[in-house]
Amino acid sequence: MKLKHVLAVSGLVWLATGSLSAQEKAAAPACGNCTNIAPDGDMMSIPTSGQGYLNTFGLNWKSSHGSPSYSPGSLWMWSYNNSGEGVYYDGVTFLAGHTYCITFDTYTRTHDGTPPVADAAFHVIATNSLTPMESLGGGGPIPSPLPRQVVATQSWSPLPNGGYSTFSYTFTPTTNWSQLWFYPRASALPQVELTLMNLRICDISAPPDPCNFQANFEFAQEKCYTHFYPYVYLGAGLTAAGYHWDFGDGSTSDEMSPLHFYTMPGSYTVTLTVLVINSNGDCCARSFKQDIFAEACDPCEQVNHNTGYISDKCNSTFTFSATGPDAPGFVYVWNFGDGTTGNGHDVTHTYGSPGSYVVSVTAYYYNEEAGICCHMTYYFDVSISSAGTISTKALGNQKPVKEPVMIPESFKERPGAVDAETHQIELFPNPSTGLFTVSSKDRSEISSIEIYDLSGRLIRTIEGGSKRVEVDMSSELAGTYEVKVLLKNGETFTRKLVRK
Repeated sequence: MKLKHVLAVSGLVWLATGSLSAQEKAAAPACGNCTNIAPDGDMMSIPTSGQGYLNTFGLNWKSSHGSPSYSPGSLWMWSYNNSGEGVYYDGVTFLAGHTYCITFDTYTRTHDGTPPVADAAFHVIATNSLTPMESLGGGGPIPSPLPRQVVATQSWSPLPNGGYSTFSYTFTPTTNWSQLWFYPRASALPQVELTLMNLRICDISAPPDPCNFQANFEFAQEKCYTHFYPYVYLGAGLTAAGYHWDFGDGSTSDEMSPLHFYTMPGSYTVTLTVLVINSNGDCCARSFKQDIFAEACDPCEQVNHNTGYISDKCNSTFTFSATGPDAPGFVYVWNFGDGTTGNGHDVTHTYGSPGSYVVSVTAYYYNEEAGICCHMTYYFDVSISSAGTISTKALGNQKPVKEPVMIPESFKERPGAVDAETHQIELFPNPSTGLFTVSSKDRSEISSIEIYDLSGRLIRTIEGGSKRVEVDMSSELAGTYEVKVLLKNGETFTRKLVRK
């Protein structure tokens, strides 16, 4: 029998493009206001009928058996004698443990309008084991893919015989599934016919509890600094959104893996607070404490043992690196031996011509709170041949005779550069985040303020006019700077400022 072809002549296109009335949609079960995650679920990318098999279009819809009829917005299939047609959708991966709402529209009928056989039903199955199959000119045997999980089995008898319905099912996969299979089944005539339309899939899983996480941290002392490493154990759908450290000595940090210098050795209780957020935007902060012991360490020893080396090279461009700590309080000033300088733990420089260059790196450490200030210069020779061959030679901490000593301006003695009565000029707060105040207290009004970096370069001049001047250095990099204060009576004072 070729009942399918008879039906195609008598109105399949109209059935496939029909829709629910407003009253039917209002009365139909639904998933609520959720986000549809099913691409091609509306089937509007399916071409008009007669252009080949469904499986040839490269869509998320495939034939599981038989040769279902298609048109934009619908798929039509039939069954009797436990044979027929079916389709599956592979546009969504259903994740184990999640909860999904699956909604779709149908048009159901029997071919001759008589009641269906008692066991007639349509089935919705989740599986991974189907392969695209089509049978020319009619139906085929219904496959039995394993493993699988039943989403729904809908008996045919209560369905309208020539009418539309909307179905919604809540589904929680027991494992991950990649295929959603739809097919009708009837053991005998009359032929049951199912038109499938407008598939919607929503993940309606409850968002995970943002407080359901664990964390701890490890630490290691590295060149006078204690380096903290957090470990956060998160469930699915949770994200670590922030970290806050209390080092137990009055200092804090919001970095994920900070370095901290303890000015005094001893035991400290360190608290790590982790902020976690879930997929719904809910957040939770939990704190984890641990006692640590900070060993005694002299940062000036790290300065005294600092060296420099070439860490990378590309043509005539070199990356120079210091061996000292790349940490707060440490500043590195480079002289490349060709009249140019640079600042930073790692710096890049391009030489204009072959030659021999004496490169120096001066390491500075300054911690006003601990009362520590020291510096040391290391030298090495870099030779570049015309063929591009490079050789280096360590010169140590003794300045070679062939190059005059270059002392940063901020460390040179200048008349009036350092006042004997340090309480006469105030600079606060220090260390500063960039905003600080200079006060001449009971002395003359401030004429101007000059700010120098550790290479002696003047980076800013601020006009005075009163005994109290506000300064904004928030745009400058973290490091140590010299603040030179000139009063209207001719006096000059200098202060070191730490920009955090």
